[in-house]
Amino acid sequence: MLDSNDWDVDNQSNAVINPGQVYLDGNAVSWDDLRSILQVRRIAGDETLGETIGLALYQKSLDVEIVYKRVSAKADNWSRSWDSFRISAHHPPHDLVALVRELDEKDGERKILSLRGEEMSTALNKATRTLAHLQQLSNIVDQMPSLEDYRKAWSLRQELAQQISVIERSLMNRSGNNPTLSEGEFRRLTKRVRIRRDAHTRALFAENGILSALELSSRPSSAEIAALLRASQQRLQELENNRKSQFAAGSIRDTAASIEQTLLSLPQDLHGEVVVELDRSVTVDELAGGLARRRESLRDVPKSSTVLSIEREIKDISERIDLLFELPAVMTAARRKEENYRQADDDLENFFDLSETERADREVISEELESRREQFAKATNVLLLALLRLRTATGTETTSSDARHALELIEDEEEDVEDSASTTEIRIIDPSALASEIEEVVQASRTEIQELNAVSLSTDWETILPSVLEQCERDIVGIRREQEFLFGEKEANELVLEQVRTSVADLRAALASFAASLSTADEWEKVRSAADHWFRAKGSSIDILPGLVSRLRSSAFVPKLLQYEELLVEFATDLTELIDALEESAGVVRDQWGLATSYMTREAHNLAPRLVHSAGESWQFTQLNDSDAGRLLQTWVEGEVASILSQEVLREELFEGAAEVDYDLDARSVVWRSKEGRRRRRPLEAFSSGEQVFAYTRAKLESLRPIAESSEHFLIFLDEFGAFVARDRFGQLMHYVQTDVIGTIADQVIVMLPTSDSDSEFEARKESAAFATADYLVESLAVQERLV
Repeated sequence: MLDSNDWDVDNQSNAVINPGQVYLDGNAVSWDDLRSILQVRRIAGDETLGETIGLALYQKSLDVEIVYKRVSAKADNWSRSWDSFRISAHHPPHDLVALVRELDEKDGERKILSLRGEEMSTALNKATRTLAHLQQLSNIVDQMPSLEDYRKAWSLRQELAQQISVIERSLMNRSGNNPTLSEGEFRRLTKRVRIRRDAHTRALFAENGILSALELSSRPSSAEIAALLRASQQRLQELENNRKSQFAAGSIRDTAASIEQTLLSLPQDLHGEVVVELDRSVTVDELAGGLARRRESLRDVPKSSTVLSIEREIKDISERIDLLFELPAVMTAARRKEENYRQADDDLENFFDLSETERADREVISEELESRREQFAKATNVLLLALLRLRTATGTETTSSDARHALELIEDEEEDVEDSASTTEIRIIDPSALASEIEEVVQASRTEIQELNAVSLSTDWETILPSVLEQCERDIVGIRREQEFLFGEKEANELVLEQVRTSVADLRAALASFAASLSTADEWEKVRSAADHWFRAKGSSIDILPGLVSRLRSSAFVPKLLQYEELLVEFATDLTELIDALEESAGVVRDQWGLATSYMTREAHNLAPRLVHSAGESWQFTQLNDSDAGRLLQTWVEGEVASILSQEVLREELFEGAAEVDYDLDARSVVWRSKEGRRRRRPLEAFSSGEQVFAYTRAKLESLRPIAESSEHFLIFLDEFGAFVARDRFGQLMHYVQTDVIGTIADQVIVMLPTSDSDSEFEARKESAAFATADYLVESLAVQERLV
């Protein structure tokens, strides 16, 4: 019974190709098993000789196909079993030697590149320090005119100081009815008023500026300031948290920068030490470089409008917090300076008790004194500015800082002229001393340049300084370009090195597993025995494998071949090549059987296209026809067809009793030699199915004897024999079936007869009905009904 559930109702011809599951006595059996139990053949009376041969050839192709499937199954089983003895890795084992050498080479390149990097860093450091000294000398040369300004300001300031002293004594002589007061007391009182008035003005300005920025109309209490500060700090924390969640790239960049700065602050001799253990060891330099690249890649990550808005608010709230911290001290200072100013003004008013004339003279002298003081301040300003420029050029940080501070005091009028004069005396020096100081700096820079570069600037160094400075800048640019190129080389080296390290580790892990199985696994017993002979032939033994397994697992990244490692690679390579050769041989055998099946099926289809289905395949044997395999297959098929045509019944009735019959596949012709010795050739199409059909049928039945011997049950259908009935030869056919077929070839023969209302055909069938009683023949139901 066949299960038709899988048939394609729209294309029923597919059922011929794929008939579905078959059941025998209710049990599912495979088609291969069914063939050994039951064979069924259909023989048609309208077949041509070519179709007869084609069907016979197709039957042989099915036998060949069975062998092909068995060979294919065995080849697949062998391949699966052999796979367990292969080394499972991305590279074949014989690549390990080359990979280890490449690993050694790339590791050496890495060390050379690191050394070059250190040399470049040293060179860049020397060049940078040299450039700093050259720039210092250049700045000194540029600022030498300020030394002349300093000398002039020095002289003018000395003259003004004497003039101020004379005017102050004149003013003191007009101090009214209070002669007991000293000149020092007068100067002290006037200075105090000026200082406290200016201090009070600045304090009020600072206080109002902060209150305005905080949008406060009056001075707040301490409690109010504390409350405002708490609220602002809480808001700032909320904004910072929100910014981190909204802009992850910035948070990661800040973290990377922080870690990178920590790593770079380590001593230089620690930069090659391992700091992280991941899949491989990572040094300080590598981690710092990776963080720098990651930070740089995040540098241009755009910020959303939300993040930008948050950052603006963070800036505003941070400034507000700073102002709130500053406000209490500013308010206290403003109150204190207001009180100080009032007290100083009252004391000055009480100092003078003058007449109107004396007061007028005093005002004139006071105006002249004020003018001289302004001139003195300007001269001091010029002097300090020149000192600032010169000492900035020489890099004398402390003295230049002192000069800058004094200059700011003069410009901001935080001191009166007298106090600034006395204060400035501490900070300024004689012009000749300043010139000596500059010369010392120049000589120190020239000495440092000589020590850094093993060359010295000539006595006319001021003339050649611009060209030397320009060359030094070009050198630094060149070194930085080399560093950039070197960085690219290091990145490429690290990339390849990592790939090679991974490949070597992968292969060594696979080799370790392979060696462990070879030395201990039960299923490797036969291979182990052969391996022992192989190792002994190499002057070693498999006893080396346990130790080698341990070394392979503990030295995955070592850039040198381990002891006995190359020997194991050689054995694994030989075993792999042997397995490949066996698989290739099995594949060749399998492919040859498959090719033979396809070739025979094609020829069967060409001979009997009406009866042998090609399954829609397009047979492509153009290259095969010109090959040795094609010629062998052609000779084989010709021999098979010749053996079919050489059956005695066909030789006697179709080929004039020829002793030998051949077949020409290319010409589709039958070749034989008659009894008279004449060589005859005839195309298969020339053999009609008319009078010779009985001979075809006998030949086809005789060709089925081998099938009957290999199957438990054999059933034959005789179909399309209406011509026999019409020509009154049906009895002859039935007699042959009864005497020569039943029992010797087939267990049962079923003859399919066409239905007809013709009286002559009906009479002919009455004769055949006699065979039905002997269970040799089953007729159509239509005939049975007519007979009844």
